[in-house]
Parts: sequence; C-alpha cells; structure tokens
Amino acid sequence: MAAGAIVLNLIMIAPAAFITGITVGIVGAKRKTKAREYAAKIAVSIENMETAKALLESVDTRISELQAVLSGLVIRTEHAIDELESLDFDPDVHGADFVRALQLVTAIGEVIETPVLDTDTGQLTEVSIKIVEKYS
Repeated sequence: MAAGAIVLNLIMIAPAAFITGITVGIVGAKRKTKAREYAAKIAVSIENMETAKALLESVDTRISELQAVLSGLVIRTEHAIDELESLDFDPDVHGADFVRALQLVTAIGEVIETPVLDTDTGQLTEVSIKIVEKYS
C-alpha cells in the first residue's frame, strides 16, 4: 500500500512537473530571444560608434592640415607686410608687393572661413580638401 501511495503521488506530481518544465522552457526561450535582440542592437551601436570615431579622426586630421596651411600663410603674410612697412611706398614700383600681401591676407580669410563638415551629410567637405591643396 505504501508503494502504491508513492506511485499515486508520483503520478499526480509528474504532470505538474511536466507543465512547470514546459513553462520554464518557454520563458527561457523568450529571454534568450530578447538577449539576442539586445546583443544585435549593441553590435549596431558599436558599429555606429566606430564609424563616428573614424569620422572624428578624419576631422581632426583635416583641421590639423588647415591649421598647418594657416600657420604658413600667417608667416608669409607677416613677412610681406613687414616688407611693405619698411618701404617708402610708391604704387608704381611696389604695387606687386602690395598685391601679394593683399592676396595672402585674402587667403588667410579663405582658410579661416573653410567649412570642415558638410551640414547636410555630416561628411568632410570637398572645399576643405581643395583649400589645403591650393595653399600647401
């Protein structure tokens, strides 16, 4: 009788354990799916960050190039202006020197006004490449 009672209890417990197991399996599968979705979102975010990092490095490089060009232009402009100041200026004789100094000052303004990033695309501008090439 004791053995029969144990078997009867096992028969009653078995469906409950089976249902509990199925429920745990379903919940686990749902959580596993959510974890995979989250991992995919994280992977996309990491790729976006890598892209942004590459763009920022490009921007830093372009700014350094423009800064080098600007520094060179400033030095050349200072020399040109110093030469003009030391002259007893005669427009007929020293006009070319004045024009050269004026062109250098204009070039400085052009470099200063050069946009590095395109406001529409968020990418480096073509004009910044051309300015670096033009005045290097």
